[in-house]
Amino acid sequence: MAAPLVATAILVAAWTGALGERGPVASCGTGQTTAGQTTRGGASSVVVGAFHFPESELLGEIYADALRAKGIAVTTQFGFDSREVSYPAVCTGQITIMPEYNGALLTTSVNPQSTAFTTGQVDMALEAELPPSLMIGEQAQAQDRDSVTVTQAFARKYHLRSIVDLAPIVGNMEFGGPQEFQGREQGTLGLRQKYGLTPKGFTFLNDDSGPQSIEALVSNQVQAADIFTSDPWNK
Repeated sequence: MAAPLVATAILVAAWTGALGERGPVASCGTGQTTAGQTTRGGASSVVVGAFHFPESELLGEIYADALRAKGIAVTTQFGFDSREVSYPAVCTGQITIMPEYNGALLTTSVNPQSTAFTTGQVDMALEAELPPSLMIGEQAQAQDRDSVTVTQAFARKYHLRSIVDLAPIVGNMEFGGPQEFQGREQGTLGLRQKYGLTPKGFTFLNDDSGPQSIEALVSNQVQAADIFTSDPWNK
């Protein structure tokens, strides 16, 4: 049971010889500028960021290795917990390149009121609404989504096939996920606004769809959890 579509892309701020000259980076909403550090050949140094889960870190390493192969000086800054922290870091030039999920980026940081849903709609919205100092790269075909995941036994017991099937029982269910899942459109906010679903309670699971979340589901600590659709145990 998946939430709004997101495709993997890169969010780029700051200029380097490898990425094409873009000039100084303006801080989002401030008009201030930050220039990259100079490296050999006159290109700016690049700082690649990533969120603190394996998929994002892997993408960050891929981008960093590709840039190093072009002779660009690269450092990495991984471990961002949320876009409330990472997006300002990109805006100010602290982070040059960030693997991103375009739907989540749009609805959490750029325009929380956006109604864009398909990849094409989301890309058009980002191109129109990102600050002039930022750009979004071409998205990958691979996609990842937040999903409301239950165990197979729970799904069989209540004959669940889609999110809407939760309506008769959601008032007795404990949901689990990262803290930001509570206030985002692809989280409990969207479930309430789009589907009229309000769970009995919410348990904070601080591992972004990792083993803690799976254990919470299997042990019935929570009856539904935010699990990424790209995770191997989500079938």
